[in-house]
Parts: sequence; structure tokens; C-alpha cells
Amino acid sequence: ALEDELSAALSAEEGDISFGRLPAGGSAHGNAFHRFMELLEFKRLTELPEDEKGRPIEEVILGFISEERDRILALELMTREELSFVSDSEILSFLSGELAMDMARAHREGRLWREQRFMASFPADQLSPSAKSSVPQLLQGIVDAYFEDEEGEINIVDYKTDRLYTEEAFKERYGLQLRLYRMSLE
Repeated sequence: ALEDELSAALSAEEGDISFGRLPAGGSAHGNAFHRFMELLEFKRLTELPEDEKGRPIEEVILGFISEERDRILALELMTREELSFVSDSEILSFLSGELAMDMARAHREGRLWREQRFMASFPADQLSPSAKSSVPQLLQGIVDAYFEDEEGEINIVDYKTDRLYTEEAFKERYGLQLRLYRMSLE
């Protein structure tokens, strides 16, 4: 079930999820981070030299991040000011994990989708525990990313730049959101 997947993702290797990030400019920081991740050429990660664990070497990842910043700026996809809100350490933390490598392999093989809009109808009591009705409610939003893994399972990625320190806090704040994303994609 989704709770098991969420728990597995949260307990995955260090680097997959980073707690305690400092917001730099609130929504400007979050928007810039999301845009950078949308534009990032994940598939290039599979071409970088690897360490003994089969992951790209940290210094090489930092070079990759710098190249991506330059590419995005040259193509005028983000401004220098917008890029100033993107922390190399945050991107490095994410790209150093297994989730990023799974996304890179999926991207290389055409199985990664980013910033996907959705619209779905759900009974009201599925959207809010306090709802006393099952009248259909329309929900629309954007899934940051999802990919199909090598076993054919759909994995949802929702980037968070706010400060959370525990798995329980993450589940409490975002569990319903991730469940709804999953149901929307099914």
C-alpha cells in the first residue's frame, strides 16, 4: 500500500530525502527548486563516473550541477536571480541518493514524467477525514514527477523544501497528498 511505499522511501538510504532544509525566501526558494528539478537532465547522471557503491562521485555531481545551471541559464529557462535560490547542497543531497539514480535510468528510457497536471474526482470523505459526505469533489494539481521503475511500478516524487525532521511529521503533513496523487495516476 501507499503507506508502505512512503515508509520505504523515507527509510531509504541517506540522500534520498533531506530533512531540515532551510527555506531561502519561502515560496521563491520552493518555486526555483521545483523549476530546476523540472529542467534537470536526470539521464546524464547515468553517464557520470561512479564510486564503489555504483553512485556518481560527489565532486562529479557538483560539476554536473554547475553544468546544468549554465545550460539552463544559457537557454534562458531560468534567470540568474531564480537560480540563486537553488542550493547546490540541496541538489547534491538529492542527486546522491538511489531515488535520483532510479529517476535517471527511467529518464534515459523514457519512463520519467515531470510536472504532470491532473484532474480527478474523489468522494469528499476521501479528501477530508471530517467530511460527512461522499459527494464527488473535483481535485486538480500538478505531480512534480513520477516514473515507472524496472518492475513496472509507478513511483511518485514530490519535492519538499520546507523543514521537517521526522518521518511522522512528513506522513502527517503529506500522506493524504501522496495518496491522492497515486489515485489520480491509476
